[in-house]
Order: sequence, then C-alpha cells, then structure tokens
Amino acid sequence: MVNNEVWRLIEYDKTSVNGVIYLSFGETKLNELADDKYSQLANADKQQVWAISTPKEIAASVGEKIIVPFKVSKNGVVQEDITQVEYICGAGLIMNENAEIIATETGITELVLSYNNAIATV
Repeated sequence: MVNNEVWRLIEYDKTSVNGVIYLSFGETKLNELADDKYSQLANADKQQVWAISTPKEIAASVGEKIIVPFKVSKNGVVQEDITQVEYICGAGLIMNENAEIIATETGITELVLSYNNAIATV
C-alpha cells in the first residue's frame, strides 16, 4: 500500500539482467476488511502481531538478582514455549555471565525486553 493505493505483485523477473530483479505491480482496490489504511499495510489482518506482557514495576536491592516474569503472545495467543527474550539493561543494571540481571546501584532505571517485533519496558 502506497499513498492509500493498494498494489499487488503480478510478476517478477530475476533472470533477464544479472543482479537485477524487475517487479511488476498492478493497482487493485482497497480491501476495507484486510487492509490497514492508517498504517499503510495491505493484508494487515494476516500480519503476525507479537506482544510482551510484564509487570509495570519491579523492586530490587543492590546485588539482588532480578527475575522479570513475562508472557509473549502472538496474535493474542500466549506462546507457552517461549521462555527466552532479549534484555537491554538500563543504568544500574548488569547482566552477568549466567545471563542473570543484577541490580548494581539504587535508583530508578529501565529494563527493555524484546522478542521479534514486540518490546516491553519495566
């Protein structure tokens, strides 16, 4: 979708010129049920939507290991098999060699969790 116009891929040619791919698109109608005009996404109903739910705040003492409870969901369904996410530690937090998050100083900071295109901040 470009400028509220929906375009569909008709054909592509990757053999005519070495290193160049030709794409042919045809304009089609906006599908009010499937296309997201606001985000300029065609077939938005087929997109995978990831989300991470966490507590808003977690308290810890200096030197204490921080365990962040989280749930990852895809299209609103909790994915029980996902037990690992990526962490970005804010000031006053470190990740040790065992991948544990440790509070190193007093104060308020942020911890960012991410998985696929989902992000949550604690």
